[in-house]
Amino acid sequence: MSIVIRDPRDSDFFPWLTLYEGYAAARGVELTEQKALLLWTWLTDPANVERALVAVDDEAGLVGLAHFRSFPRPLDGDFGVFVDAFHVAPDAPEEPGTSCSPRCARPPQASAQP
Repeated sequence: MSIVIRDPRDSDFFPWLTLYEGYAAARGVELTEQKALLLWTWLTDPANVERALVAVDDEAGLVGLAHFRSFPRPLDGDFGVFVDAFHVAPDAPEEPGTSCSPRCARPPQASAQP
């Protein structure tokens, strides 16, 4: 098993969509076709500020995604990175020695408030 992190390719659309639907569902958000296509257009447009990386397992295919964008930090004279989405497929194989398993990508359960 080998996992590679890379930019998404046009051929990744449907596997990416499956992962992103899982991300949206875990957050209780309805993902429409229109929203998904718009985001994919952003992610594959080099001129757009929104970027993406995908994790690809050589046996299982796409197993993770990250969507992010940079922003200026004027007082530091630098840039920061804002992560908009991070999701690992629940059935993704774990690679020994990695610091993140599919469990760390799940949102925390909401606690009951009185």
